[in-house]
Amino acid sequence: MTRNDIVHIMAWVLANHPHMQDQDLRPTVQLWERMFADVDRERFETAIMKVMARNPFFPTVAAISKALMIENDPTPIEAWGEVTKAIRIYGYCRPDEALSSMSPLTKQVVKSLGWMNICASEEPDVIRGQFMNHYSVLAQRAKDMAVLPRKLRLSDPGMASMSDAMKNVVDMLTGDVESNDSSAKESQKEHKPSKLIDFSEKNLRAHSN
Repeated sequence: MTRNDIVHIMAWVLANHPHMQDQDLRPTVQLWERMFADVDRERFETAIMKVMARNPFFPTVAAISKALMIENDPTPIEAWGEVTKAIRIYGYCRPDEALSSMSPLTKQVVKSLGWMNICASEEPDVIRGQFMNHYSVLAQRAKDMAVLPRKLRLSDPGMASMSDAMKNVVDMLTGDVESNDSSAKESQKEHKPSKLIDFSEKNLRAHSN
C-alpha cells in the first residue's frame, strides 16, 4: 500500500470525523504508511470501515491492527475438541496422522505436551487444563506478533525463535499470502479517486505549503 492509497482512505476517515479536517494529518499519514505499508489496500480499507463502524473515535494504530487480524484460529475449547477427536480416530499409535488433522497452533501445543502423554493421561481434566493454558499463551503471543509491521516481525528475535507452526499462525492472522500481492497491486492501479478523495488530498497538502 502506498502513501497515496493512505491519503485516499483518509478521506473517508475525515468524512466520518469532520472535526479533524483542519488538523495537520501528515504525521498520521506517515505513521500509517510506516505501520501498514505491507498491507494490501483492500484489506486496509475493510479494516478502516470496521473501526469506524464500531468505534466513535479517530482510528488508532492499535484499533486498525486489531481489525486487520483474521480471526480464524480455533478457541482453546475448539482446539481441545480437535485433540479429543484425533484421539478417538487415530489413537496413540498413529501420531503423525493425528497431528496432520489439527490446525497449526493446536498441533504446536500437542507437540509441546507430547502426544503420548496426552493419550495416556489418567487425569483428563488436568491435561485439558494444561493444554488450554498453553494454547491461550501461544495464541496471544501470535496475535502480539501479528500486529507488528512485517519488516519488524521478520527482524524480531521472538519471531525468529518461533516454530514453523507458530509462524504459520502469525501469517494466517495477518493474511500474509504472497499470491495475493499481484491482485492487490492490480486493484490499486484500477482505483479511481473520487471528489471526496481529491478534497482529502488538498486538505493534507495544504499543511505542507
